[in-house]
Amino acid sequence: MLKNAELGRAIEALRSLAAERLPVIGALRVRKVTRALAEHIADVEGVRKELLDRFGQKDADGKLIVEGNQIPLIPETMLEFQVEFAALMAGEFTTEYPVRVSDLGKGDIAPQVLIDLGGLLDEGD
Repeated sequence: MLKNAELGRAIEALRSLAAERLPVIGALRVRKVTRALAEHIADVEGVRKELLDRFGQKDADGKLIVEGNQIPLIPETMLEFQVEFAALMAGEFTTEYPVRVSDLGKGDIAPQVLIDLGGLLDEGD
């Protein structure tokens, strides 16, 4: 299980594993988890955009104002945005196909990759 706030690190770790030569079962697991996680990330991003559309400042035409790469929030509803965004980031992702250490073979995998997999890594057999 991963919190939504951890998804970015996890997808990068999966991409690192995908670049390695893994046993067939390990490669298949990495592929399945990557696909499921990418779909979940797209869903989370969609909800994040909905929150910004609801709580972001808009111009006279009703379009979101973008300053640099940020969208300023409506001051009166900023607290409500923060509560809803925190709830979104606290949401969880689970998969029935965790990446098992035993499926990774004998290759050299950076410890940080394993750390970033977090709850997607099953240390059992």
